[in-house]
Amino acid sequence: MPLLPLVAFLFSRPRVRYLLDGDALVVRTAGTTTRFPRAGTRATLTTVPLGLRLFGTALPGYYSGTFSTGAVPGGRVQAAAGSSRPAQALLLEAGGPTFYLTPQDPETLAAWFTPAP
Repeated sequence: MPLLPLVAFLFSRPRVRYLLDGDALVVRTAGTTTRFPRAGTRATLTTVPLGLRLFGTALPGYYSGTFSTGAVPGGRVQAAAGSSRPAQALLLEAGGPTFYLTPQDPETLAAWFTPAP
C-alpha cells in the first residue's frame, strides 16, 4: 500500500490548466496555482520557443519551472506550458517573473488582459 501513491504519480500525466475566474486568470500546474489579475497584468505574444530547463519539469506536453528563452530581456521565464515550441505563446508580467503560457487561443487571452479604451 505505501507504493500506491508513488505508482499513481508515475502513471498520471501532469497537465497545465488555465481558468478564468472572475477578473483573474488562474494557472494550475502539478505543484502550484498562480493568479494573474486582469488589472495590472501585462500580456504580450511571442513565437520564441522555450530554451533550456534551468529548474523544474520538462516532459512531453508539460513544462513547468524556470526556463531560458530569448523571448524576454534577461532570458528567463517561469513556464506553465503544454508545449516548448508552440506556434504562439503568451507572456504575462504582474510585478514578478515573466510567465510563459501556451493556452489554446493565446491571442484572445492576450486581448482579455488589454484594458478597454
